[in-house]
Amino acid sequence: GVWAQDLAALLAGANLGDRDRFLALIRDAAYVRRLLGTDAPSLEGYLFPETYFFTKGMSEEEILRVFVNRFNEKARPYLEYDTRIALHEALTLASLVEREAKMPDERPVIAAVFLNRLKKRMPLESCVTVEYALGMKKKILTDRDLLVDSPYNTYRRMGLPPGPVSNPGLDSIRAVLATAPTDAL
Repeated sequence: GVWAQDLAALLAGANLGDRDRFLALIRDAAYVRRLLGTDAPSLEGYLFPETYFFTKGMSEEEILRVFVNRFNEKARPYLEYDTRIALHEALTLASLVEREAKMPDERPVIAAVFLNRLKKRMPLESCVTVEYALGMKKKILTDRDLLVDSPYNTYRRMGLPPGPVSNPGLDSIRAVLATAPTDAL
């Protein structure tokens, strides 16, 4: 559930590269396309959360490639196996589930609620999308926060945001593909 910007700071803090260079690459459309083989707003969501061992002297490009390769190895097979929802949309939804869930068993229910809202053309109204739009995590959002003008603000915009709002793990991805049986909204 870590944000790409937080990951860039962690990597830089471990003296594995430059934070700004990581962020520039994560948001570079040409680099993203080369790594993913498709268009996406950024590498957010595609930087698979796991324990990694990097060698000092690796470039930022090489390090990000390791994250994406692990995503392709571990997560992509699940996302491509289920054709009911496109990979990018499933990953975007999984990123919301990852950030919203407090307990592991909540994930399939949260995923079902979001999918039920999408089917009924209701706004998702996810606080984690507002935090992402604001660029900061907050314990409590204000009414003013909910008004932020961003395609990521699911209080103001219908449907999924344009891309993931975190880097989800397999449990959240699986939850999106095997939701709980509920009509809850």
